[in-house]
Amino acid sequence: MDTLCSPYMEGRGYVNSGDLKAANFIANEFLKLHLKPVLPSSGNSKVDSFSSFLQPFPISVNTFPGKIKLSLNDSVLTPGKDFLVSSSSPSVTGEFPVVANLENPHSTKNSFLIITKEYWKKESKNLLAKKGYAGILVQTGKIPWDVSGETDEFPVIFLFGEVTIPENARISVEIENKYYKKYTAHNIIGLVTGNSKKDSLIVVTAHYDHLGRMGSDTYFPGANDNASGVTLLLCLADYFSKKKELLSYSMLFICFSGEEAGLVGSTYFTENSPIDLNKIRLLINIDLVGYGQEGMMIQNAPSYPKEFAQMDSINNVNKFLVTLKKRGNAPNSDHYPFTMKGVPAFFIYTLGGNKAYHDVFDKPENISLEYFSGVFNLMRIFIERL
Repeated sequence: MDTLCSPYMEGRGYVNSGDLKAANFIANEFLKLHLKPVLPSSGNSKVDSFSSFLQPFPISVNTFPGKIKLSLNDSVLTPGKDFLVSSSSPSVTGEFPVVANLENPHSTKNSFLIITKEYWKKESKNLLAKKGYAGILVQTGKIPWDVSGETDEFPVIFLFGEVTIPENARISVEIENKYYKKYTAHNIIGLVTGNSKKDSLIVVTAHYDHLGRMGSDTYFPGANDNASGVTLLLCLADYFSKKKELLSYSMLFICFSGEEAGLVGSTYFTENSPIDLNKIRLLINIDLVGYGQEGMMIQNAPSYPKEFAQMDSINNVNKFLVTLKKRGNAPNSDHYPFTMKGVPAFFIYTLGGNKAYHDVFDKPENISLEYFSGVFNLMRIFIERL
């Protein structure tokens, strides 16, 4: 987990090839565990074997590789801690007056409008664009960042604290964006062959991408989301690659990219799958498993009561987690494209703990992993008994 969250990985986003660095690291782990590629290899060299775990796909993404600077009346604000740049913002550089009067048509041109969170929800970006502002400041309080596949006409900056705007206030801003219409990202796919039912598959998935960088000085480590899930997947891959005799079914391990941009990698996989989706006995998608003080959620459990009851029984006997909760389907992680294809799928995530999410504080040192071994053992026994 520490490796995936290190500055070298650039937040596992699309600045400085952070996503590719993470993909290469995971593919190398697959190689060391002797997982089998299911994608065609271009040759027999180690590099070709390594690359045969990678499934490339195109993604549209807006990135911020350069400077992100903001000061309000000469007070310098810190990106990620005091403010966020909207993930769909374009570049902007300059000093601008700050206005709060929506009704004054003479105050709009070449100025930044400051508004409340409530007004931002009411007004569409298109309407504000028509009014000719150079940019928008939104007083939101702390909010999570995200990834965008598009760019807007003007920059939007979210301020975390309440800001009193004096008369003649000015903002100095520098934002550098780079938009990719077709950036090449990668899914990583590896197989462990089972025994009596080896033609059918248990699939374990976790997305490895995160938010990347917001400027050259700020990156988002993404410990709970989702280095924790990738770490659990690698632990399961390590275990079952060494205990193949315990497997009836074959196991496919997939680490997706593009989840934060809208389930892009998992959607691409379901549309361009190297395996027959009809052969999947069950898919288990892992996301956000760094905590567990309040148990674990099993999404899609109502659709598969037999499998949930089996998992719940294992947990009740072994007391791995305080409780397993269930909820219906939702398009909130990489299980969803599979569910829409009729593939039986669970999405598991732990409950409780630190609330750092999509921010610069989601670091390895801020998550306890107190229940991580319990989640691992629950999944291990559940898979063995399927």
